Amino acid sequence: MKRRNSSSPDGLLSILETREELSNVVGEKGHADGAGPWPSDTVFGQIDDVLLPQALGTESTVLCTDLGSEIADFVGFNEAKVVFAHAKSKKEMKPSRISGAALHDVVSQATKSLRFLTIGNQDRPATKYWADDWSIQPRSGSKATPLGPAKRLRRGAAQTTGEAYWDQVDAIIQSHAAEREVWLVLGACLSKSALSDELAKENPKPVALQVHALLTAAWSAAQQCGIRLRVFCSE
Repeated sequence: MKRRNSSSPDGLLSILETREELSNVVGEKGHADGAGPWPSDTVFGQIDDVLLPQALGTESTVLCTDLGSEIADFVGFNEAKVVFAHAKSKKEMKPSRISGAALHDVVSQATKSLRFLTIGNQDRPATKYWADDWSIQPRSGSKATPLGPAKRLRRGAAQTTGEAYWDQVDAIIQSHAAEREVWLVLGACLSKSALSDELAKENPKPVALQVHALLTAAWSAAQQCGIRLRVFCSE
C-alpha cells in the first residue's frame, strides 16, 4: 500500500531533515577526552559540535546525559528552548539506508522521555550522574577500547549537582513561552530519499512500512505533548 501523502509539505517526510555528514559517520560515539570534542564522523560529534550550537546559539548550555537512566543522549537549552537529543547509528561496516531495528530502539527511548519535556510534569529524572564525567569502560577481558573520560558539560555555566542542572532545564520546560523539541539524530541508518522512494511503491518493503509506523507514532506522541519532533538523517 502506498503512503501517498508522506512527502507532502505537511506529511511525515516533512519532519526528516537531511545532513550529508550523517551518511558518512563511522559510529554513534567514539572517544572524547576532557572538554575536547567527539570525532566529527560520529553522531555524538555532529550533535555536540554542529546541531545543538546551530539550534541554540552561543548563550546556551549543553550536557551529555548519555548512560545511566538517561532521558536523552544530550540535553541542550537556552532561555527560550529545551532540546532532548537522541542518537543512533549503524556501525561503519553495517550501514543501512532503512533500518527498522535502529529506529525501534531510538523511538522507544525518545517516547519514554517525552513526559519530562511536558508542561505540568512533576517527576524528576535520574540526574545525579550529570555532574560526573562521561566514560565507557570495557568489561574485563574485552578488547574494546575505553572511551573518555569526557566532561558532560559541553558548554554553559557549571552547576555542582545534576539536580541543579535539572532545576534549570525544568524551569524552561514549564514556561508556556518556551519551545520544547525532541530530536532523533540518525547516522547511517535512515536515508530520506530511500524511504521516500520505497513508500511510493505499490508494495513497499516491510522495513519501510515499519519505519513509517515508528516515525508516525513518535510524531503523534510528541504532538500530543506539545513538543516538536525533529529527525535528522541521511540524504
